[in-house]
Amino acid sequence: MTELVQPGLGVAAWADLASVRRTVEWVGLDQSRLEKSMYTGATVVRLLHRIVDRHAPEGAVVAQLEAMTSLMGGFDEAELARRQEIVDEMRGLLDGLVPVGELGARRHDLEPKAKLSKPSRRDRRERRSKEGETTAVTDVAESGNEANTSSADEESAVGADAVTSAESDLEDETQQGVSAESAEPSVSQADDGENDGEEGPAEVDPYAWLGLPKTSPPSPQPRAPRRLEWNHPEGTGAAVAGLGLLDEAALGVLSGLGITTLGEFLSHPPKDHVKVRQAKLVEPSDAAEVDSEELSAVDSGQDVMVRGKVVQRFARITAQGVRYEVRLKDRQGVIIRCAWVGASPRGWSQWSVGMEVALVGAPELCDDGWSLFDAEPVGVDGRGSGWMPVYGIDGVEDRALRALAAAALSRIAGRLREPLPRKLVEYHKLIGLDDALRDAHFPSNKAGKGRTRLAFEELLLLQAGIGWRAKRRNPARGVSHKVLHRAVGDLSVQQNISLTDSQEAVFSEIRRDLRSSHAMVRLLQGEVGTDKTTIAMLSAAVVIQNKAQVLYVLPDADSAERRFLFSEGIFRSVGFSPVFIPSGPSRGQLDAISRGEAQVIFGTKALLEKAPKWAKLGLVIVEERNEYGTVDPARLVESGPAPDLLVITDTPIPSSLTLTVFGEYRMSMLANDYRTHCSSVVFPQNE
Repeated sequence: MTELVQPGLGVAAWADLASVRRTVEWVGLDQSRLEKSMYTGATVVRLLHRIVDRHAPEGAVVAQLEAMTSLMGGFDEAELARRQEIVDEMRGLLDGLVPVGELGARRHDLEPKAKLSKPSRRDRRERRSKEGETTAVTDVAESGNEANTSSADEESAVGADAVTSAESDLEDETQQGVSAESAEPSVSQADDGENDGEEGPAEVDPYAWLGLPKTSPPSPQPRAPRRLEWNHPEGTGAAVAGLGLLDEAALGVLSGLGITTLGEFLSHPPKDHVKVRQAKLVEPSDAAEVDSEELSAVDSGQDVMVRGKVVQRFARITAQGVRYEVRLKDRQGVIIRCAWVGASPRGWSQWSVGMEVALVGAPELCDDGWSLFDAEPVGVDGRGSGWMPVYGIDGVEDRALRALAAAALSRIAGRLREPLPRKLVEYHKLIGLDDALRDAHFPSNKAGKGRTRLAFEELLLLQAGIGWRAKRRNPARGVSHKVLHRAVGDLSVQQNISLTDSQEAVFSEIRRDLRSSHAMVRLLQGEVGTDKTTIAMLSAAVVIQNKAQVLYVLPDADSAERRFLFSEGIFRSVGFSPVFIPSGPSRGQLDAISRGEAQVIFGTKALLEKAPKWAKLGLVIVEERNEYGTVDPARLVESGPAPDLLVITDTPIPSSLTLTVFGEYRMSMLANDYRTHCSSVVFPQNE
């Protein structure tokens, strides 16, 4: 619009006035809008003032604007009948300035109009649900018989005309509301305020002629709480100090044990659980008639467990502070008064009348009955069994640690994400992570399902990590050796070596690994005297014959020297040159190693930490006795092709070490049913 609509009214002023007209028409659509409308009068008055201030209208327009301002000034405080009169008068005044036909609403189909705006995700979901309902209704309508079809056709013609008319009216109303919102942001804000709790424009059902009942949209389902990963800052990753339950000294003790977060504390299960005996209390009048054994524990001041239903619960303010009291009634009908001063017991907010609660303390028989002061609730919130955890940490009381465990479990209850697959948990009949942590600290029995679940997860993750590490290393490029038997045959003839079936099987496994292009990582075990060093010597002969070097790693310099003195003559008899390096290699030894003249090197772990420049390192033989895992296979891959690794233990190691330290190793075990015939070879005693 480029020309004046009314004398003394510009184009920009006409746009604001059109917003006023649309707002008035929208409010006057039905009685509910008039009744629930808020701030409409103030919004329209603000628009009218802006027209006067900014656009400076002339002539009779000014009087009309003042009259409209006076009317809408009392709209918000007026009653329903008066609001209807104001709307009618406003329509009459606006007709002289902005007729309804000039509001800019045009008749278009709803579908092309809907494409002009991008619906939100919520609108798309509602639209898909409505489309599904519409499809179902259409299928029902089309499944009728011929008679119903003919009658439905007649009704559809009438319904189509009604729908077309209703859609046209709806388009006008929709266009008015959209234009009003786009013309002035303040009007949009007013509409939002006015529509709180109101119904929008009546929706036209294009299938109303079918006579089917309307279906209400499904109510939104409450969202499940967000599950947190382990060590999340809002869950198990929160600091222990953040709960405010321990003093600085106790926090220092836990920090020295590596416990700073809730997850680290919950992963540190108690050393033991103690069963607290449940006391059998009687009425004061009947105390003299009861056997002394029944009250021996109570009279001695020992801690016992009192269990009963809450019959009264209250808190009062005293001179010492807030006093929290509950009265319990046990199964014998005895009333026990329990009190705490200063701080409420754990689980206080969950207790209610009729709930059974268990407390641990030393009951006292007073004139007015049994009393229990500063008792400790059993379990997380007083509803557990009588098994009390004992952590055994010097410098921190077990009661404070139990309170810490209860607070930590309450904080993460229902918020931890299960790390194990559901099928795995169901197959092994394990309990969930939340229940496992709770059972590990506050068990209901001695079955130990919580500790079993945590141990299973720990071992599974450990094996998964070892497998991942082994998978990363095993495909590493190694040194492939041709299996040549000249040196092996010479050693067998000169030293009169005859291998047993078990030794031959193990040597065949090692030869297959040496021939492979992947680096060997193998653990060789056997009892003392099973000739493990003979198998290692024959393996070294295969590698040296392929123009590669062999490194013997012994626990200390003395062991390396003994192994060198024993093996030097044997290796030299077949033309190999051994070298002993007790500590740091000399310049001449480094030169011999780099040029490949030193074929067999005997030394300690220091040769790997300060590795010399090897000509071609093909095999590393490690003999371990007291310390295990001294050589990391991953460090051998840092430069060049990875050499083969053969680890020998003096005796078979426990299965725990086999699963942890040597989890990525292939295993070879020498049996005891052997007979080795050696005429001149005498093995050291430490073998």
